[in-house]
Amino acid sequence: MPAAFRNTPLARLMPFDIAKVRYPNENGNENKNLADGCVIQPTELGLADPAMQLGDTPEETAKILENLPPLYGSSTCWS
Repeated sequence: MPAAFRNTPLARLMPFDIAKVRYPNENGNENKNLADGCVIQPTELGLADPAMQLGDTPEETAKILENLPPLYGSSTCWS
């Protein structure tokens, strides 16, 4: 989905360089295959960020994230 914003006014608002967005391919490459899904694994800093808080504490948020199903259709963005 991020690549859909290329050449639009929203492109400059993205926190990454849209020109560097890469999608996994069927044979696999540096990215994970779409069929495998992607499990969210935030860093300690990410868990402490209020925008990431799904629970009342970073520990509770980590537990909630551990139980979420994988995300599919992901892309990789390099800055």
